[in-house]
Amino acid sequence: MSKINVYKCSKGHETITIDTPNRDVTPFQITCPECKDDAISSGYTVPQDLKPTYEWFIPKTIAEYKEACVPIYGDVFTDKEYDGMLDGKSTMYRKIK
Repeated sequence: MSKINVYKCSKGHETITIDTPNRDVTPFQITCPECKDDAISSGYTVPQDLKPTYEWFIPKTIAEYKEACVPIYGDVFTDKEYDGMLDGKSTMYRKIK
């Protein structure tokens, strides 16, 4: 069952995420997509009927990694570095379309 979580940064931005069914662990801290500040997990202590804006997923291609990374971090990795992250375990969050 997918779970809803909220990450909040010191500027008050909230990133509402939904876990993918195959994930057991999400990070305690992420980069706020709005201001690039650190955003801290609420530990799933939020109402589960919130509408998520981001989803956790396991990228299967370099294009999927770029889709998630570039809007948040910029184009900071080479294709070789992305390829090294395609281990089937690493997860990213991306804006829900």
